[in-house]
Amino acid sequence: MNDKPKDASIKVNGIVGDSITIDKIVYENEILYLHTTDNKKITFEGITEEIYNFEIGSYKPIDKCLKYRKKDSVLLTSKDLQHIIDMAIAIKRDNKYYEGVRRVRRGIFGRGIGREYSRNELTK
Repeated sequence: MNDKPKDASIKVNGIVGDSITIDKIVYENEILYLHTTDNKKITFEGITEEIYNFEIGSYKPIDKCLKYRKKDSVLLTSKDLQHIIDMAIAIKRDNKYYEGVRRVRRGIFGRGIGREYSRNELTK
């Protein structure tokens, strides 16, 4: 059973062969381009800037994954391409979750946390 989240807005086009070697990585206008050593182009659509530049500490998962493969000339398979899509979907989903947390925190801290509340304020 495959219970991975799906997102039709994030997709890959131009898959060529079983495995490729990345020559160049370009991100612009919400499209991630992978230029291959055999002059082909693979595009990932729906990768927003928020997704591509998502950081854990100072680590950018999608960027790091691709740059490692480019630097060491690691062959990229269709499974690897699917993994990149899965990362993008997870980051997008988590960003929605974190935005909800940020809204709650703004609401709590905006109301003056640390002071005592009346019973009426707490039941609103």
